[in-house]
Amino acid sequence: MADYRQIHTCIWKDSWFIELPQEYKLLFIYLFSNERANLTGLYDLSLRVIEFEAGLSMDVIQAGLERFERDGKVYYHDGMVWVPTLLRHNARNVTSPKIQTHIHGVINSTRDCWLKAKWIECYNASVPEQYHMDTLSIPKPEGESEHVPAPVPVLVPARGKGRKPTRAKEQHPAVAVYEDEAKVPMRDVAKGDVVGLVGIRSENLARWRKVIHAWLLKGWGEGNIGGMLDFYQRNEIPGEDRKTGPPGGNGRDPPQEPKPPVIVPGINSTPMWELEAANGDPDA
Repeated sequence: MADYRQIHTCIWKDSWFIELPQEYKLLFIYLFSNERANLTGLYDLSLRVIEFEAGLSMDVIQAGLERFERDGKVYYHDGMVWVPTLLRHNARNVTSPKIQTHIHGVINSTRDCWLKAKWIECYNASVPEQYHMDTLSIPKPEGESEHVPAPVPVLVPARGKGRKPTRAKEQHPAVAVYEDEAKVPMRDVAKGDVVGLVGIRSENLARWRKVIHAWLLKGWGEGNIGGMLDFYQRNEIPGEDRKTGPPGGNGRDPPQEPKPPVIVPGINSTPMWELEAANGDPDA
C-alpha cells in the first residue's frame, strides 16, 4: 500500500465519529493510516506499538478498541487488527487482476487466526463467486463477538471495452434500507453522506428505516434525503417529536399557522383620525 492514506471527508460529518472523545478519534484515524495498514484492512499490530506511535495510554487504547468493536468499526484480537472499511475506501475495483493479486498475496501471508477467518467470510459475501477465497475453520475465541461486518459493495468490471466498472448487486445496508422504503434508487451524490452518518449498526439502521417510513407517510418527497438525515441526526421521527415540515422544504410542507402582521408606526399602522372616530371623539 502507498505511503499515504485517504481520509474521506464524510468522516467529519459522521455522527458516530463526532461523538467520540478526542483520544478515540486519534486512535481510529491511526488504525487506518499507520504504515502497517494495508488494502485489506487486516494486519498485525501490537498494543505497545500503538502506545508508542500514537502517544496514547494503554488504558485509552484498550477502552477505545473495545468501543470500536462494539460499534462494528474495528476488530482487534491476539495482536491482529481488522478495519473493515479500508478495502472499500481504497480499492476501486477489487476484481482487477492487479488488485486481486495484491489481496491474495496479503491474505496468504497473514497468519491463520480467527480474525482472518472472519475477514474471508465477509469478503466472500461481498464479491462474485469466482473471486471467493478458501475459508478457514477456526473456532471463535471465548468472549469474542459473533458479529461480522455487513458485506461492502465492490466494483465489478462491466462487459465491453472502455466501459466503466459497475457496482455489484450488494448495496451498503443504509442505502438498501432507503431503497426498500422509498422504492426508488438512491442518487449517487447522496450515498456518501448516508453511509457515513448511518453506518452498519443494527440499531442505527432500524432508526434510519423509521425516519424514512414516517417521512414518506407524511407525504414528503422521497428525494429530500438531506431532510431525512437531519431528522436522523437529531434522533427524531417525523410527526412524533415536532410539528414542523421537512427540513429544506420541497413544495409539500404542511400548512403553517399565519404569523401576526408587524405594525410599523407611520407606515402600516391605523391612522390616528380613524382611531379617534371609532372611539367617538366629540371633535370628530
